[in-house]
Amino acid sequence: MLSYLMKTLDGVHRPLSFELREAIAGIVQHANFRKGEYLLKPRQTCNYLYFVQSGLVRAYEKVENGEITHWFMQEGDMITAPESFFNQVPSDEYVQALEDVEVYYISYEETMRLVAEYREFLLIYAILMVRYYLKSIQRERGLRRSAAIRFASFAVNHPELAKRVPQKYIASFLGMTERTYGQVKKGSTFRPWVLLSLIYMQLLSFFHWR
Repeated sequence: MLSYLMKTLDGVHRPLSFELREAIAGIVQHANFRKGEYLLKPRQTCNYLYFVQSGLVRAYEKVENGEITHWFMQEGDMITAPESFFNQVPSDEYVQALEDVEVYYISYEETMRLVAEYREFLLIYAILMVRYYLKSIQRERGLRRSAAIRFASFAVNHPELAKRVPQKYIASFLGMTERTYGQVKKGSTFRPWVLLSLIYMQLLSFFHWR
């Protein structure tokens, strides 16, 4: 099972050195969360980096008129609450298992030790954090698009999540009500202008981050 985590980390930049592999194996811990259980709640400090072995997780916050879903993470993804983890301050997020979830995790203290002692882990850590940051930027940018484009973009880029995540959570991730999401989904035919807009957005993102 631990080999899956190592394979995930190998794919971030380049294969781990033997020394770093041994260091990680000596500190990483394993846990299982049942569907509906929380990995983190508001006012708790995020003390771990989680790596998903299996299952699906959602991060969200409660607002006056409902919930806002920030992200979904699945097999091979890393989970944390960045601001809480970096600054070791209480989080304002809920992180909840949408399915039975199996994870490996590393504590904040051990993460900082690896960052200090292994330059290659510092690079891996930096890449993972940048990916988190880019995902948040892409989501914020996407929320400025029409409901039809938001729906089509999610369906095209995350077809597996569209099958696994309840509709109400996808709607809150896309910044629309469940009713609006249902209407857009029902009327979606991927019109040419929607597909052209998606292609343009993907090309713009590709060249912007090169």
